[in-house]
Amino acid sequence: MTYKTFSVDIDADGIALLTIDLPDASMNVWNGALIEEFGTWVDDFATNEAVKGAVITSGKKSGFLAGADLTMLGGAKAGSTKEAFDQAFALNALLRKMETGGQSAKDLSAGKVSAKPVACALNGLALGGGLELALACHYRVVADHPKIQLGMPEVMVGLLPGGGGTQRTPRLIGLQNAAMMIIQGKALDPATAKAQGLVHEVAPAVDLIANAKDEFAHHGCTRAVGRPIPGVNAFSTPVFDHDGQPALVLTLLGHQDHVSSAWTSPMASAVKRAAAEISLRLGYSKR
Repeated sequence: MTYKTFSVDIDADGIALLTIDLPDASMNVWNGALIEEFGTWVDDFATNEAVKGAVITSGKKSGFLAGADLTMLGGAKAGSTKEAFDQAFALNALLRKMETGGQSAKDLSAGKVSAKPVACALNGLALGGGLELALACHYRVVADHPKIQLGMPEVMVGLLPGGGGTQRTPRLIGLQNAAMMIIQGKALDPATAKAQGLVHEVAPAVDLIANAKDEFAHHGCTRAVGRPIPGVNAFSTPVFDHDGQPALVLTLLGHQDHVSSAWTSPMASAVKRAAAEISLRLGYSKR
């Protein structure tokens, strides 16, 4: 199958190289066409037995992917609160499906099933939804260049990350470091990102794809998505416990030193309700 917003090449080992390259655009962004085609690819990737894993990269010299198309966001219209939620949650659900292979989170945690490995070869800046795409991959390698920025600047335009960054980032690099990225819009360079545990490796740009494919040869899909990288001091509480409850939220409520004094009981209740809804949407629990 051919796509307009990216190309897919499958090697002799069954590893798909997906290269995002929006036509007539100087920078890759999540626009309607890319979201639609990426969703189609994720469905095929999850079910195509000939494909064993994937590496996602960019065909742009300007960077990897710079988040959502603000024009698309500004033009979005919804007739109801539910429709607005579904629109806002679309990318989150798409990345979650890629991450889990559409499998039950409980079955994945129990080791009953596995998801196909997906690596991200970051050949340039990754901002907002671009970084969130990388965080949903099982392995992340970034080019060794000090000017590359990895960040979530949505707060600068009055938004918060909507593609899973608010869940995965704290699990990987800890609450304090994650808050700097999410609430203040602070970006990291490759060396800092590796030191904090946001990426696994930093490599020369020419070696990115080979590095990612070598990871498959040695580890397959043994690296858990959204878990702290071994050897890095990160806040390692899982987002959901074995009963499908929002364990990260409950842990925060039980450790007031991790949160502001403004974390009042009504706020806690609201967060737990939101976490429960997310748990429902991602398949961790049922109504």
